[in-house]
Amino acid sequence: ELAPDVICTQLDGSPEVVELCNNVDAHVLHFVRDTCFPFNFHVLSGVPGSPAPPICVANSQYTAGFVRSEFGVESRVLYPVVGGLEPTDGGPPAETDGDGRSPEGLGGRVLFVNPHPFKGGQVLFEAARRLREVRFLVLPGWADGVPDDWRRLANVEYLEWPVLDMGAAYRAADLVVVPTQLSEGFGRVAIEAQLCGIPVIASNHSALAEVLADSALLIDAYRDPDVWVDAIRSALAEPRRLRRLA
Repeated sequence: ELAPDVICTQLDGSPEVVELCNNVDAHVLHFVRDTCFPFNFHVLSGVPGSPAPPICVANSQYTAGFVRSEFGVESRVLYPVVGGLEPTDGGPPAETDGDGRSPEGLGGRVLFVNPHPFKGGQVLFEAARRLREVRFLVLPGWADGVPDDWRRLANVEYLEWPVLDMGAAYRAADLVVVPTQLSEGFGRVAIEAQLCGIPVIASNHSALAEVLADSALLIDAYRDPDVWVDAIRSALAEPRRLRRLA
C-alpha cells in the first residue's frame, strides 16, 4: 500500500499526483522551475489532505522571488546540478591578425537551442537573416519543430532532436546565444555551454542575469535584433574576447 511520508512534485500533473495520496499523512515538496506557465503553481495554495502547506523549492533566487511576490509562499533555493559535460578541444576561432581580431569575412558557428518565440526565436531569426556570413546551428528543443522561415535561410543548419549528447552540440559551436524574451527560471543551456568551454551571449533579465552574472555577455536591449547582430558579429570578430567569456 502506498504510504509516503513526502510527496515530491513538479510541473503539470502535480495536483493529480497529490490527490492520489491525499488520504495519507504526507508532506508535499513542490519544485518550481519556471515562472511562465501556470501549471507550476497549482499546488502552492494548499493541498486537501496534506497536514501542512506545500514546501516550495525554487531553482533560483529569481524564481523564489516570483513565488513570494505572487503567492506569498517562501521557497528554499536549490540550484540544479549541471554536469556530465566535457570542455571543448576547439573553442572560439583562433585565426587573428596582430591585434587579436579575426580577418574580415571570417564567420563562426552560433548555436541556438529551441527557436520558440518565448526563447527569442523571432529575434534571432532576424539576426541570422542579416548575418549571412555566420553559420547558425539550430536545435528544435521543445519548440514545435523548426519554423518555416528559418528553413529558408541558407546559413542555418538544423540539428536532430532529441540529442543524446548535448556536449557534442555545444562543442560544435564557437558561441551559444540565449535570447530569451520571457522570464527564464534558471538558464540551463547557458550553464551547460559554459561547462563545455563555449562562450555565451544571453538576455539580461530574470535568472539569466543571476546565474551568469559577469561570466557572459548580457544584452540589455534583448528585444532588438540589431543589438544581437552587433553583439554576435563583434564577439566572433574578437576571439580573445570570446575566450575570456568562455
